[in-house]
Amino acid sequence: MAQPIALAVFPSRVEALPGLLHALGGPGRPAGVSDAHLCDGGGIIVEWDPAQTAVRLVIGLIDIELRRYGATRRIELLRPLPLDQLTEIASQELHAKIGPDQVLEALLGQAGFPC
Repeated sequence: MAQPIALAVFPSRVEALPGLLHALGGPGRPAGVSDAHLCDGGGIIVEWDPAQTAVRLVIGLIDIELRRYGATRRIELLRPLPLDQLTEIASQELHAKIGPDQVLEALLGQAGFPC
């Protein structure tokens, strides 16, 4: 089962925050979104179940709202995801078959090198 994803999204223009908050936390939010709220530093935190709502949809919605204000974004992953879930997301987004045995950081860790 996929772990919930929690991201902090910091738009380059604070004017975009109300629209982001409404899109991700309002009545028309994606079904898998369980929480969206303002955070320190001029951003929002959004948490969702990727089994219900694809990463692509949430990031796409963020980017659509930011485009309205000519804003860019910085995103921080707030809780680590298991390697298999990260590679599944990467595979979906890159339209390529990627396995945990193909992630450089994991291979270095298995070889005893700190990452």
